[in-house]
Amino acid sequence: MNSTDWKSLFAGFAAFCAVSLHLSAQPSNDMFASSAQVVGTNITYYGTVAGATSEPGEPPAPATDTVWISWAAPCTGRANYFPPRQHYINVYTGTTLALLQPVTLNEDDSICCCSFLAVEGVVYNFQVSGADSDFELDLWISPYDQAVNDDFAEATPVRGINRTYFGPLSVLGATMEPGEPAHWDGIPEKSIWWIWQAPEYGTMTLESSQSLASNVMIAVYTGDAVGTLTLVAKGTNAFTFSAIAGQNYHIAGAVPTNAVGDILITGYLFADTSCHPIPGNLLREPSWEGTGILDAQYWQWSGPLGGNVGAYYGDCDGSTWPVLYSGASIWQGFSTIPGHTYAVRFAYEYAGSGADGLVQVLWDTNLIGVADLAMANGGCWTWPSFTATASNTTSQVTFLNMGDAVAMDDFSVVDQTAPPAIVTQPSSQSTESGGTAAFFVNARGSLPLDYQWFFQSNALSGETNLSLTLTNASTNETGDYFVTISNNFGDVTSAVVSLRVDAPSYPTIVLQPYGDTVAQGGYFYVGIAALGTRPLSYQWIFNGDPIGGATNPSLTFTNVQPTNGGVYQVVVTNGAGTVLSLPATLNVSQSGQSGGLVLFANQAPYGQTNASAPVFDLDGVTPLNGGCVAQLYAGPTLPALRAVGVPVPFETGFNAGYYANSVVTLPSISAGSNAIVQVRAWDPAAGATYEQARALGGKFGESELLQIAAGGGVARPAALAGLQSFSMQAGLPEFNIGVIDFLNKLPDGGTVWSLIGQSNSIYLVEEAGQDWIWKPYLVLTNTAGTVNFTNAINTNSSANFFRARILD
Repeated sequence: MNSTDWKSLFAGFAAFCAVSLHLSAQPSNDMFASSAQVVGTNITYYGTVAGATSEPGEPPAPATDTVWISWAAPCTGRANYFPPRQHYINVYTGTTLALLQPVTLNEDDSICCCSFLAVEGVVYNFQVSGADSDFELDLWISPYDQAVNDDFAEATPVRGINRTYFGPLSVLGATMEPGEPAHWDGIPEKSIWWIWQAPEYGTMTLESSQSLASNVMIAVYTGDAVGTLTLVAKGTNAFTFSAIAGQNYHIAGAVPTNAVGDILITGYLFADTSCHPIPGNLLREPSWEGTGILDAQYWQWSGPLGGNVGAYYGDCDGSTWPVLYSGASIWQGFSTIPGHTYAVRFAYEYAGSGADGLVQVLWDTNLIGVADLAMANGGCWTWPSFTATASNTTSQVTFLNMGDAVAMDDFSVVDQTAPPAIVTQPSSQSTESGGTAAFFVNARGSLPLDYQWFFQSNALSGETNLSLTLTNASTNETGDYFVTISNNFGDVTSAVVSLRVDAPSYPTIVLQPYGDTVAQGGYFYVGIAALGTRPLSYQWIFNGDPIGGATNPSLTFTNVQPTNGGVYQVVVTNGAGTVLSLPATLNVSQSGQSGGLVLFANQAPYGQTNASAPVFDLDGVTPLNGGCVAQLYAGPTLPALRAVGVPVPFETGFNAGYYANSVVTLPSISAGSNAIVQVRAWDPAAGATYEQARALGGKFGESELLQIAAGGGVARPAALAGLQSFSMQAGLPEFNIGVIDFLNKLPDGGTVWSLIGQSNSIYLVEEAGQDWIWKPYLVLTNTAGTVNFTNAINTNSSANFFRARILD
């Protein structure tokens, strides 16, 4: 090797050593005291953690290779930064390691951004650690200006459906204006406002965890002026409310008067796309449901018309809606009252590709308004409204599209000068002591409609909705109820209905046991529900002999064997007497188990063909928000309909109205065979089963019956195709208890009795002697409301007593 070669090799080695020394050296900002200083409102900092260490007394970090960056906030505002990839950042205030205090950080996973409240002049220390060596820190601050939406009239408009952001907006300089309702109770406060029009029906969840102001109260109102607002819902952190499509909601964010920062509310609307009829709507086929677009019976049209039929998503009311292309028009005629003013409303959504939507609305031949939908506002249903005064007894409304394509839905024409009229009267109810009863009325007329419920002619305080729900009912609430409905043009009073609360002292079985035929190895549940003065004691009997230890209201067999076949009865006793149930026969089949499968779901999974069908509470509007359970009932025939699977809970918040999905095996139906199925729901606080909750006056509800082909084998589990939403109910038929009257005595000493009760119902008549042991006497069908029966002479008793009750 010559001298030149040695020189080259030495030079290369020296360069390698220099690079190695540079890579292994500690970063200059490894220690807190030598933190890198950054300045400004919009900063990009490049750094490295290669060779960094963790010094004694330093706050713990996910990794030990920590470096420090310090920044003095140049103003007060929302500070934001993107966390460097595969690095971790903690933020502190304080001048030494011993004085460091962590800063509360908000993380938005949707954009991978972190935010915190930065105060002018305060120094913020960023502790960076991670797996990679080099990193980039992007930091910027949005200074707080004076609140731009302080007053109700200055409410910031917001559009959106899936994830909608209200803010962030500053609370600097915010106040409470005269007449504004108190959002916090007893706390000096200030507020800012937004306005949001619900694009669809559904459950809206609002949450404020991303706000940088502390102690945020969110309040939702309806109304057109600050002094006439009606509270819909309010809460801190997060809550839900039922949104009505087209309704304008005013949303206040309130904080204590000394609060600094901003309010950022995130809204999630879980849409309910089932049909929502509008009271008093004069238009037929208002949402085009049940018909193809070109098969509409009442609508007429000209020009290019398209649309969607039976779609699984995207609609605001049902699953069908027309699309009007440029030059298309649709119209419909209806009866009107000359001189009356009518409100015309509809929903529309941009469906074009290059220009704004422009829909002219005509009343007869007169233009009453133009709905201008900007191309930039696509992706969300909008609900314009117009008014017109009728000149004739028959009028026509026309919608003519002069712009790009628009989807349209949920058309309505409602008389604004009509007094209230009752469409559906409330009905009489009965329930058990401690149960629930609910009265409903459906009315039409010019809005707003005001409701007031009465009990025994006395107004019930706070009962000003279209429904009246009585929970934990007592005998003091037995009596007559009615409701008055009023608006600016008149008032109407409903029919007077009654509530009877049943609270017997003697033992009474309100749900009789029933038998079944079950395959060997299958599941069998037999149970009752009973009332009477507590305590009640139970004793089950099998083929005439008491069953040891069987002293509960129910029996459960998880692995039925032939030896379990037979007749079951139960005796219920308290201090007032005894009652014996009807017999229930269990037959054990040797045919073995089947195995058809059903997807038990009322919320369609992606790619499935079953429609979403949320379950609503007693008011028919609010989705069930937890508390209740649902169970599938199935059988090869209607008489064989039985509970299968296990009860599953309803979800809360964003998924209110829907129960947890599960796959259920049908024990009596093989894959590919037809099955009758039904969804049943109830409040488990009222009973362990649907039947118990119903018999004891709790909340319950059921879907329409469906016929499906069971899945399984090579097929996926069958969906509940055709499932529709339903509402819970409470209370029992008014004549749950039959009235028995003596008619006459027969020549042979027998007696004739009449039973007065609910028509087309099956009653169990029970008999007791002076020992007050009630036993089943006969089961009879009361077809006409009154039915007679004969009691033969009884030589073993000097007196006979009868009572009757509808068989559940």
